[in-house]
Amino acid sequence: MQAKVLIVLALCAVNSVMAAHSMYCTVAKDGTGKPHYRATKDCCAATQEKSSTAFDELSHRCEDALGLGNGINEGRFDRCCQGRGDGVYKVG
Repeated sequence: MQAKVLIVLALCAVNSVMAAHSMYCTVAKDGTGKPHYRATKDCCAATQEKSSTAFDELSHRCEDALGLGNGINEGRFDRCCQGRGDGVYKVG
């Protein structure tokens, strides 16, 4: 019984994904500064995993559930921004 529990816990740890409420690409590679509009909009669409994730035209951020959810895959979004030569900033 204990072995099964340990296996399940190990599998959960391996398959866990870091998630965020809101993220955006920045022109500065160190993740500082204002959102890079075009890169953030493109990366938000390219990495969308849930129907509640969308680009906010007012804040120029990619948000999940209006910034209250936790459904943006940080790794995928980060790779997308870096692939465009940008930094990335995470909120929440």
